Amino acid sequence: MNKNLIIRWISVFLVGVALFLTMLFSKGNYNLYGLVDAFFIPGGVLLCVGVLGWVSQNGQFDIFAYGFGSVFHRAFKYKEPLRDKDLPEYKERKEQERIYNGGFSTLIPYFVIGGSFLIVTMILFILYKNI
Repeated sequence: MNKNLIIRWISVFLVGVALFLTMLFSKGNYNLYGLVDAFFIPGGVLLCVGVLGWVSQNGQFDIFAYGFGSVFHRAFKYKEPLRDKDLPEYKERKEQERIYNGGFSTLIPYFVIGGSFLIVTMILFILYKNI
């Protein structure tokens, strides 16, 4: 594992813990049901961020990025020409950048840590219903 990936794992975990503590202390409900709520929100948020990142890495938002970029480029009359002459060229360049930047492995922390929060949520919810 490289240094950037380790930093990503730690930062995703710290964001999850920060969301957990925010939810726990903002509600003031410190019983088992309060813990279920507090674990669910960061788990859901981290999984949603991971899914959006995955969709973005698959190139689903490339058409919007290229469209907005070319509109702003033409509207503000930049002196330098567009880096890519058309959408297929833009998509090819972005695909090479995605491979170079680590691909799907950069999103694994979001899925693992978010899923862990949701697993803890399910365990606590089962305990809450059985008590």
